[in-house]
Amino acid sequence: KRRERFARKFELGQKYIPKLFAFTQQRPTQVVVFGYPRSTRERHPLGQDIQVYLMPQLVGEISAELSQTTVETGVVPETFPLLRAMQFALDYGGYLRTGLESPA
Repeated sequence: KRRERFARKFELGQKYIPKLFAFTQQRPTQVVVFGYPRSTRERHPLGQDIQVYLMPQLVGEISAELSQTTVETGVVPETFPLLRAMQFALDYGGYLRTGLESPA
């Protein structure tokens, strides 16, 4: 059932996205983020053309990138409140440039 639901959503995207991005001939990457499960046995659960991120993987990648810069030297703009909140939490929580280990 999950495949059917997502197939419908991606079909709609394929119909409307080219009109929204008429300035480029490149086909946009199709991405889905699953909050659950934490892992999957299938390499391509929704097909070869759809990139699947699991929530722990996505949060880990974002955290790794945000943990490279302190709030004082490169704060995320206010127009991205969730990313900004993550950056503040990483910085003030003591997780910067430590491989996201517990603060000392």
